[in-house]
This record gives sequence, structure tokens and C-alpha cells, in this order.
Amino acid sequence: MTASNGWSAVIRPSFQGKDYAAGKGHWEPNVGGSYGGRAFHLNLGFLDDKLLMLMMVPGPNGQLHSVKAVFKKESAPGETF
Repeated sequence: MTASNGWSAVIRPSFQGKDYAAGKGHWEPNVGGSYGGRAFHLNLGFLDDKLLMLMMVPGPNGQLHSVKAVFKKESAPGETF
């Protein structure tokens, strides 16, 4: 998967048949801030109509930094899921 803000990852469904996916990725080197060029681990899962994301990025000293996000698709007028 490729995000519009400078990171990409290869993800796979859970090998245990669980309802989530996990993988590894990296931030592009030219991304500003402390994450530029860094590798990370990524977990994705669904909860109701939301996509949950947890990204764990190792810092320069080895300490893990977590990036959490919740995504929800907004329906267009007249659209149903």
C-alpha cells in the first residue's frame, strides 16, 4: 500500500486467520520531520465501519514511537454501503 503523505508498506493478512493485516514499510527519505527514511511495522484492522491503523516507528535511540489513525469512509448523498 502507498500513502499520499510519503510512506509505503507491504502488508499481508494475519497468518493465524485473525481479522487484521500486518506488514513492514518505510517513510520516503525526503519526508520532513523525524520519520524521514525510517522503516516501520504496520497493523491494520476493522472495527465496525472504521479502519484502524497502528504504525510503530523505531527512533534513533531504538525507542518505539507509535502513530495511530482511524479512518472512516463518509458516504456521498444517496450512497449506501
